[in-house]
Amino acid sequence: MIIENQNIKLRENRMKHKVIDIHLHIGGIGNSSPCKMSKKFLTSPAYLYMVIRSGIPLDQILKDHDGVLRKTLIDRLNGASSVDFDVFLAFDAVYKENGEVDHENSHMITPNDYVMDMAKNNKKVLFGASVHPNRGVGKGMEELVFSHGKKVIWRNSERCSRWSRRPDGNCMQISQRCARCFGPPSSMIY
Repeated sequence: MIIENQNIKLRENRMKHKVIDIHLHIGGIGNSSPCKMSKKFLTSPAYLYMVIRSGIPLDQILKDHDGVLRKTLIDRLNGASSVDFDVFLAFDAVYKENGEVDHENSHMITPNDYVMDMAKNNKKVLFGASVHPNRGVGKGMEELVFSHGKKVIWRNSERCSRWSRRPDGNCMQISQRCARCFGPPSSMIY
């Protein structure tokens, strides 16, 4: 435990004077990734704005949506000399009170494993975890514990108050487990 705490302090000291972009959503339609976007999201002004703002030519988006989006974001991050790291955020599905996936309300899903792999393969990518509180205390935690040695960025989500009204204190139990495994929640993530 002492060695583990010393290693955490060493990592924190190395990060003191670094510029970190703390909020980048990565996603996809599922053509070359495990991500999903609903029809509702794909026809939304937010998605249209994202595509236009990305500057990616439409023919490339249509050819390999997920691959070109991933490559563009990583290439831009690696080419940004003013940014040392970027937190790529996973985005868990919405889960119903009974623990089942709520497909109707899950408009964008980016699995933790997908983002962990990007973090594993790119030193400037930090993994931003996502576990919906209705998913259950044990479920999803194993994904985060085996995070390929990368720092896990997590926060106490407002999803706890918006989505979960469970009397078993699911949100508190998930937060306590994350704190034990990864340290206190990041105040960097909105």
